[in-house]
Amino acid sequence: MENDLHDQVDGVKEYLTSRRLPKLLQTKILALYEHFWSAQRGIDEDSMIAALPPHIQMQCLDYFCAKGDLASCQVEIILMAGGKSKGANLGSEKRTTRIDKDVVKVSATNRALSYAYDLLWSYRYFHIIVAILLLAELVLGVLIIQKIPYTEIDWKAYMQQVTQFKNGERDYINIRGDTGPLVYPAGHVYIYAFLHWVTNNGEDIRRAQYIFLGFYLITISTVFAIFYRSRVAPPWTAILVCTSKRFHSIFMLRLFNDGIAMMFLFLAIYLFCRQQWRLGCLVYSFAVSIKMNVLLFAPALFFLLLQSSGVLRTIGYLSICASLQVALALPFIKTFWWSYLTKAFEFSRVFTYQWTVNWKCIPEHIFLSKPWALLLLSGHLLVLIAFLHKYYFSGPQRLSMSALLYRPFQLRERVPIRVERIVTSLFVVNFVGICFSRTLHYQFYAWYFPTLPYLLWKTNMPMIFKAKVLIICEYAFNTFPATDVSSTVLHLSHFMLLVSLYTASDEGSNHDPMETSQTQCMFWTCTTVATRVAWCIHDALLM
Repeated sequence: MENDLHDQVDGVKEYLTSRRLPKLLQTKILALYEHFWSAQRGIDEDSMIAALPPHIQMQCLDYFCAKGDLASCQVEIILMAGGKSKGANLGSEKRTTRIDKDVVKVSATNRALSYAYDLLWSYRYFHIIVAILLLAELVLGVLIIQKIPYTEIDWKAYMQQVTQFKNGERDYINIRGDTGPLVYPAGHVYIYAFLHWVTNNGEDIRRAQYIFLGFYLITISTVFAIFYRSRVAPPWTAILVCTSKRFHSIFMLRLFNDGIAMMFLFLAIYLFCRQQWRLGCLVYSFAVSIKMNVLLFAPALFFLLLQSSGVLRTIGYLSICASLQVALALPFIKTFWWSYLTKAFEFSRVFTYQWTVNWKCIPEHIFLSKPWALLLLSGHLLVLIAFLHKYYFSGPQRLSMSALLYRPFQLRERVPIRVERIVTSLFVVNFVGICFSRTLHYQFYAWYFPTLPYLLWKTNMPMIFKAKVLIICEYAFNTFPATDVSSTVLHLSHFMLLVSLYTASDEGSNHDPMETSQTQCMFWTCTTVATRVAWCIHDALLM
């Protein structure tokens, strides 16, 4: 009997494989088939039905028979395995067995559980999660604006700088505010000039907050759309994008330009996911014109353009990016071009140690030294090269330089790129830049927080460590002022994620935490112990 069962199961496996059904659904169908087959041969059906989770029963039933007709489901599965007329000609007496009644009863009482399971794990209902989250975020945003006091940091300085621009000043060196000179490209000036106009010369801060609430909703909506198209992380991880206290405050309580820049950046990535490279490059260039941290995505974008469009079209796309930068900067570069370039794109700027979130674990004189800056730059380049090699010069979809250099100016047919590859490479190279950044201010959290759920689910980390990385990052960016412990654990979480991303497969991660190797478990355990030791040292210093 057992041999017959194994033969039948093998037949079902071959059929399901030929139909290219998802592996998870194959497992469910096989389990249900064994259940039916055993019942027909007289094996104790009560023990079999108890072994099947209700939501799996429901999903299999829904897959084969929308009306929930168990007999149709049974016949369909038997026919899959090549069953003869014995299975196909079930009499009416077979259709009313105790098993049928049991499963129908279970399905009736557990339909809510099945729906909840699909809602959290199937993208079929992702639009429902998004609608609920956006509505909740709208209500929460209004409550934040109404109940929590606005914090003045840079808004007045932005308005002062914009006022000078409107009064005719075009020399970037002379455009200043209370917090210092203007250090952002021209797109920033135009955005805040518009906000200056709609907020009564910057006086109506409440109206500005509601505008930034709109920016926030657009940003997370675009991130959700990217998640939907890539389908790397389960749908419920969209909830994690809405859980950061700091991310909310960057938009609605601080009115920083970081949120606006990332809004346009995510819009550009969404366009790249749709293979709309020309329009995507235009939006990407506009994001760069607001804040130059968006350049961290540039290495991955360059190789994506080469891989999808060839050398000639890539030159055209880069020309689009450059042309927009020139057009936006034209009022400034006509007479003070050097002033604009050195202030708007000031790569040698020295940051203030007081505001750093990530480097309070080192002395201030090291933080400000040039050798330290060169060391970080070298580390950034080395790790960046390693990841670019992983994503573009190894594996089945590697980029062939010989093919690119052969008649490089010949117009080639566009090659579609997998959405997962686009999103992963862009998010990862940005995260590499974050890890080796000379400083991270509190508002810089907007640069990478929305990408963390995606990046974590690209790794083989157990669920508990994914949660720890998110919690540690949130803790570090909500600790004010930053401490040596908060900076240390932030770097530790970054290091954990960076190593996991490099060792993970480029094809996505469906890793089962129970299958984690002993070496990986030891690594994550050691990092946890190190974190706890750091906390103990911190507590001892406070005593």
